[in-house]
Amino acid sequence: MSVENGPDRSELSAFLDGQLPPADAERLAAAMETDPELRAEVASLEATRNLLKGLPRESAPDGMLDAIIEQVERNRLLHAATPVHESRPLRWVGRLATAAIILLTVGLGIFLHTQLNENDWVEQQELASRPRLARDITDAEAEAEADDRLDKAAPTRPTEAAPPAKRKTIAP
Repeated sequence: MSVENGPDRSELSAFLDGQLPPADAERLAAAMETDPELRAEVASLEATRNLLKGLPRESAPDGMLDAIIEQVERNRLLHAATPVHESRPLRWVGRLATAAIILLTVGLGIFLHTQLNENDWVEQQELASRPRLARDITDAEAEAEADDRLDKAAPTRPTEAAPPAKRKTIAP
């Protein structure tokens, strides 16, 4: 049995730690007797394990565990309102929608302003171009137009001039 087809490193590590079930441990021991590559792999893992055991053990400073637990609790409380799974990869969609709404609103405002001003201009042109009727003329305009007509029709000699008559309606 070779290492490629045989047990993986986690099984070999469990074998060295004595954590494999007895049946699996016997099967692995039998495989190691016949496979030199497997024996070399187990020997390499055992040497690494012994090196790690030989390292000096350092203990954490006093209060470090309490500080870590406190930090974890603080983070959990601060971020409890926002779900962890919530992400916003399409944040630009909201901004694009906002920009589109603003553009549509401004465009509609400009369009309506232009149309209303154009309609006012058209109405003013229509009013100016249509013939004026007697009912459209106010009393003051009627008197002014009547005075103008009478002045034109008045005789040229000042002694023969008659006082102007005041009319309120003008014939079309």
